[in-house]
Amino acid sequence: MRADSRTLREIKRAEGPEAYDAAYAEADAAFRLGVMVREYRTAAGMTQTALARRSGTSQPAIARLEAGGAEPTIATLRRIADALCVDLVVEFHPDPPRTSHESSREQLRRARGTGRGTRSDVRPDG
Repeated sequence: MRADSRTLREIKRAEGPEAYDAAYAEADAAFRLGVMVREYRTAAGMTQTALARRSGTSQPAIARLEAGGAEPTIATLRRIADALCVDLVVEFHPDPPRTSHESSREQLRRARGTGRGTRSDVRPDG
């Protein structure tokens, strides 16, 4: 067991709101990516093992990706997209303006129109 029993959330909060918000946004993006991969995989009737074989990676790597615990390279995402017979689209969007008191997390929620930051808005069709 770790000597420091604080959670990552507590550590990031202690570092300040900017670090906490950045970590939240990064984790949310990884989670949403994982949901999309899982949705496309299940829609294709594939197991994690089958997707791993077709994309040249391992089943545990696919499981980590789907759980939001991995940051795959563009090359890996391209192989997964090819295995799923879907296009990989990477886009950049400008940040909408925010007030000085609005956190990145609040901005993300507002931009997605979810209010409470739910993840039900992620769908395989975009």
